[in-house]
Amino acid sequence: MKILTMPQHSPEWWDAKLGLPSASNFHKIITPKGSTSSQAGPYLAELALERLKGRREETYQSEDMAQGKLTEPEARRWFEFDENVDVEEVGFVLHDSEKYGSSPDGLIGRPEGTPTDWIYHRGLEIKCPKESTQIYYILTNELPAKYIPQVQGSMLVTGFEAWWFVSYHRKWPKVKVLVERDDKYIAKLKVALDDFTAELDRVTEELR
Repeated sequence: MKILTMPQHSPEWWDAKLGLPSASNFHKIITPKGSTSSQAGPYLAELALERLKGRREETYQSEDMAQGKLTEPEARRWFEFDENVDVEEVGFVLHDSEKYGSSPDGLIGRPEGTPTDWIYHRGLEIKCPKESTQIYYILTNELPAKYIPQVQGSMLVTGFEAWWFVSYHRKWPKVKVLVERDDKYIAKLKVALDDFTAELDRVTEELR
């Protein structure tokens, strides 16, 4: 993988991921059960247009989404304290193919060799949902199905064996789930991404 360290949501970050499938949108390519998503066609058209125009289209941001972004740093600090780890913020992580990537909410390291030598081995996905959603996540205490493509996709991009999912709300107990790598799902996801990006390249050139 190739780690890009610019701040997320900066102009440089948007440029780095322009026209590339990103893990937060992998559900538009493959469903949590491993079949082709009905959103694949529109998503392909969206990315092709980004490549042709050299910029992204403006997208709607709900009040809940905006509040989630404001709360995310607080959630990250809570996780660091609760797990006694250091979480490093990064911008965008490219898969070795450089055809797709992920924007983790943090990467977690462990000692390797000497005390000053660290290697990343896990990632972090943070959600800061509304109250009713947080209560549901408390009751189920597992990775919500709709985030399977994103979390498993981030492990595909990075090669990691596990990924933390955290759902954070100031008024309610926090949810923290360590998600193990699912190689069978990741194999299906990789085939879907290879097919999708090949078609994206073809369509973009045809439109150009």
